Amino acid sequence: MKRNFDRGSKICWTIALSFVLLGVFSCAPRDNPYDLNSPYALPLLKGRVMDIWGREPVANARVEIDSSFLAFTDENGEFEVRVDVGEHIVSVYKDGYLSDSEQISLKFGDVKEVEFRLDALPYMDSANLVTDHILSNISGESYILKARCKVLDPDGLYEIDSVIFELPDTFFIMERDGEAWFSLQVDSDELPSGSIHSLIGRSLFFKAVDVHGAHSRFGPFTLTRIIEPTPSGVSPIGGASVSPQPEIVWRCFGANFPVSYELELYSAPIGQPPTLVLDTAGLTDTVYTIQSPLDEGYYYWVVYAVDEFGNRSRSVEYLFRVVP
Repeated sequence: MKRNFDRGSKICWTIALSFVLLGVFSCAPRDNPYDLNSPYALPLLKGRVMDIWGREPVANARVEIDSSFLAFTDENGEFEVRVDVGEHIVSVYKDGYLSDSEQISLKFGDVKEVEFRLDALPYMDSANLVTDHILSNISGESYILKARCKVLDPDGLYEIDSVIFELPDTFFIMERDGEAWFSLQVDSDELPSGSIHSLIGRSLFFKAVDVHGAHSRFGPFTLTRIIEPTPSGVSPIGGASVSPQPEIVWRCFGANFPVSYELELYSAPIGQPPTLVLDTAGLTDTVYTIQSPLDEGYYYWVVYAVDEFGNRSRSVEYLFRVVP
């Protein structure tokens, strides 16, 4: 009997002690910062990163707190992490976007929600930079710099405000030339130096600006060549009379680089502005026969020599007359 009594006593004492300890610990202050139910828990920072219009999440954005890495956003553009109490600056970065920051103040037990809107930067899809050397019986000799580029923006093409072509000592605002294209032509006399030749070997840049003021700069680009010599006409020239399907012949200079030719033919009625009636490029021969019979009247033609980069040099105008 004594043995059973001792065993029962131990059980009773164990149960009693358990209730005492439970009461003690349940009344103890919950000041463990890692106890999520404690008022002294570390603050919880929850955030979301979206595009500038708040329509699409930005995944894999880098989140920093006080310039130290904190987290990457998930596929929904969200992040959630516990941080220290105090004043902080939270910043978000993503390649191709303008960064964003917010200052926050956190206390123990706080749950802070923040949202960032990142402005996607415009980017260049393609660009072309060439020169034209023009001879003319009417206007003389001229040199022209031609720039054209295609600029896109992940936030939409309507986000692109302007594209600027930057040269040493000056810049030009390019004109829209299609949905995403921008183009520009600059004559030598529009340059501070008065000469396109002064740009040889210099660094040239394109800068795209969106409607929020964010911009991207692309380059450097350089001029590949200015073609000095020009093709010369052989026939018909000097107002010669020809049949309605004449053979046009020209002579090229001795180029040490590959060239093709572009032929332009204009109708030139007396007292009226000329009208382009033929423009054919990619010619490899210096002879071209008009395929469709021309109406009676005056015409003139010019021919360009074109290198592999698209730089061109143009002949003077050659006049002829079509007779029946």
